[in-house]
Amino acid sequence: MKKKNVVKKYSEFQEILNTKKFKKNYPFVIYYNNRKYSYSRVGILITKKHGNAVIRNKIKRQIREMISELLSFNEEYDFIITFAKNYDINCFHQYKKALKTILFSLKGENNEQKN
Repeated sequence: MKKKNVVKKYSEFQEILNTKKFKKNYPFVIYYNNRKYSYSRVGILITKKHGNAVIRNKIKRQIREMISELLSFNEEYDFIITFAKNYDINCFHQYKKALKTILFSLKGENNEQKN
């Protein structure tokens, strides 16, 4: 993921979270809002409840890898990705499939709105 494709500012996180538009399935919840720029951006929301710094960084690396494989960054939305407290770092492929289904449902929803 390139730096320009990352949501970093607290105000931008709040703007996306406050729209109350989200999709969820275990273990992910994706909040989304119409994008501001000509490309979509992604933010990862993780708290200390998920573990120590080593575990949190491992989770963020895994999610960034999933995102870079699944997104082309020309979608219609900016995303904030958060996940369940009991996220297991050993279930990468299972979680990747779950993230893929959510993202494709968002793309399908976007295509329906255009028609």
